[in-house]
Amino acid sequence: ETKSSSGFTLLELVIASVMVIFIILAETSVYIGALKMMRQSLWRSFVQNEVNIGMTHMSKMFRQGYSFSVLASDQVQVSVDTDVDPAAIANHTNAVTREYRLVGTDLRYTPNISSATYIVLATGVETFSVSGSDRTLSITLKCSSNDQDFYQQNKASLRCMAAGAP
Repeated sequence: ETKSSSGFTLLELVIASVMVIFIILAETSVYIGALKMMRQSLWRSFVQNEVNIGMTHMSKMFRQGYSFSVLASDQVQVSVDTDVDPAAIANHTNAVTREYRLVGTDLRYTPNISSATYIVLATGVETFSVSGSDRTLSITLKCSSNDQDFYQQNKASLRCMAAGAP
């Protein structure tokens, strides 16, 4: 007598299952790799934004200032006039001293050094260094992360350009 075979043998089911498992593992590996690349890309973007925000803020402030003092390699103060009257600006009547300094891994901006209020411009800062000569200020800002090998470094040489500058 001949038997008609309907269905799959156990061997066929095992082979099909192994093939499906390999396909799922390959897809999972590709998915995990894509997630890792996306995470690194987002981190690079975050670090670059942190550095750009900090540098843009400092550039703007130093261009408005009429004098600066480098107190330490990671601390600088800039004097800025808050008045719009040209005579008051020329005499520095309403001058405010503002400060940038690295505390831990935070780049802090203090709008007025007579108060304890500060704003964190950038986090994860590895290096913030300033040096000045004459009316030119050089700034280096470098950010990094423990779990990423990405570093962003910007330098700017700025001149204080406010009215009434000596």
